Amino acid sequence: MKNLLGLLFLVIGFVACQNPKTAETNRGTISYSKIIGETMGTTYSLTYSSDVNYQSAIDSLLVEINAQVNTYDSSSLISSFNTGEMLEMSSTSAPHFKMNYLAAKDIYEVTGGYFDPTVMPLVYYWGFGKRKIAVENADKNKVKELLSTTGFEKTWMERSKKDTTIYIYKKSLAATQLDFSAIAKGYGVDAVANLLKNNDVENYLVEIGGETVTKGVNALGDVWTLGINTPVENANPNSDFKALIQVSNRAIATSGNYRNYYEVDGKKYAHSINPKTGYPEMSNLLSVSVVMDNCMTADAYATAFMVMGLEKAWTLANERKEIEAYFIYDDNGEMKVKATDGFKELIIKEN
Repeated sequence: MKNLLGLLFLVIGFVACQNPKTAETNRGTISYSKIIGETMGTTYSLTYSSDVNYQSAIDSLLVEINAQVNTYDSSSLISSFNTGEMLEMSSTSAPHFKMNYLAAKDIYEVTGGYFDPTVMPLVYYWGFGKRKIAVENADKNKVKELLSTTGFEKTWMERSKKDTTIYIYKKSLAATQLDFSAIAKGYGVDAVANLLKNNDVENYLVEIGGETVTKGVNALGDVWTLGINTPVENANPNSDFKALIQVSNRAIATSGNYRNYYEVDGKKYAHSINPKTGYPEMSNLLSVSVVMDNCMTADAYATAFMVMGLEKAWTLANERKEIEAYFIYDDNGEMKVKATDGFKELIIKEN
């Protein structure tokens, strides 16, 4: 999924075992394996406590997910919806599309529309396709026209009256398009983690493009340690960390503007498109890391928070008990952080 998943440029690395190992824990000796591969326009990595090679099963699962939610595949279900008037399928034939759709709808409502999977035409207009446009050179009427086609409320899902096992996805405007790129990587992480869990793997770290979920302990018998990159352009993603945290049985996703932007005539434009205005959003918020029980929703909220800006995002993060968040922002040239109380408890080192 060539990135509009790159629109969510990951600013998180992880510290984990790099080669298969065995660990002595209170459960005895555990054999660890590592698998790497490619998916969704990026890479994936798994470290887990088993000597079974699950790569074939994982690759098949990720291919199946892409066939339903990959906007760069003209034969995918989401592409069929985007180019047609509606999409009709059974309740079991497209579970990945359905899960992404329902989760996106919920987060769209909770964030008051700041997370909006229908902004893809605006993303392309502003230069995250082939063209790059400066704000002062933008066609205001064109932006207004594209903005009129967006809004997740312009889509809906209903059961077929003839067969209640059939779901129909519809839209009120033919030009409205869906794009799950800001939620699909997190969904893929959860799906792979569930595959391991269903095969009785007790310890693992699953990562796709930086979005991560962990369970149990690493090959040293310790809680998994993850690093949140310092949000500067030249930071080494493998060593320059603003904070180190320990996370087990949770997921973490990070979004940031400091690397994923384009430049026109010396001016930088952020990848985050504000669904309210139709224009790129560049605030003093440099990156957001979100910890939740699943990676799909953490992925989506991290994206929404970057668009909302520090004040609104901080308020929402503290209102929602299921969210823990870490905000890195610029305060008149000085890098500062704000973290929810639950996130503070995860930090073991901060620079």
